[in-house]
Amino acid sequence: MSWKSWLFPSRVTTSSTTSPQLIAEQYIRAAQQKASALMEPIGALALPIVAGSWQCTQATTPYLKPNQERFTKEPLIQKAYILNEFLYFFIHIMKRHANDQLSADESKKIQEIVLPIVVRSAAVDAFFGHWPQEYRSGIERPPQFSNLRVELALSSRLALAVLDLAGYEVEEARPAHAKDFPFASMVAGEAMKILSAGDLRTFRELVAKASRSITVYETETQKPWTDFMREFAA
Repeated sequence: MSWKSWLFPSRVTTSSTTSPQLIAEQYIRAAQQKASALMEPIGALALPIVAGSWQCTQATTPYLKPNQERFTKEPLIQKAYILNEFLYFFIHIMKRHANDQLSADESKKIQEIVLPIVVRSAAVDAFFGHWPQEYRSGIERPPQFSNLRVELALSSRLALAVLDLAGYEVEEARPAHAKDFPFASMVAGEAMKILSAGDLRTFRELVAKASRSITVYETETQKPWTDFMREFAA
């Protein structure tokens, strides 16, 4: 199977029962076989984002409540949206690291290359591969974060978003009931664990290595990597 088929698979090749982590591993492993020196640093950055998000989502699963208002027709969507909240949390941390240490152009390239692998190819296809594009497009766009400067503040926002999606009541930027505070703390704690002791504990270095691989590719080929990715996505 070609690199294009792995990185941007047809909707037929994925299903709602396939782990997003497994799909991401397949994409990146196949890509590495085609261009190991270039794709290895990209995979080393993208895969832990998906794997960490999936690990956090799995930790919340036993605590999910039926959310009749949003997910009556497709209960699986509840878990998918929670996965997306974790994905967007780690993506935002990636963007912060990129903005801190790279030029504006280099930071933009990291986002343009990693986001399609993480959000569209892995997470969206795993749950929504059978959906029409008009419905998929909203899920593929990460939300905009503003005035959030530290991971702790981000994790608090994340916990409330997951709490709401998981079927719990949220009022005035906090859990509505004291008995729900442990679940909210667990959500934030799982995300912080990935950043402090998991595969993303060297997030800053992973971003720097991925950026260097892009620079090497563009220097050697005289071709923007983003153009190359768009050709495969077309």
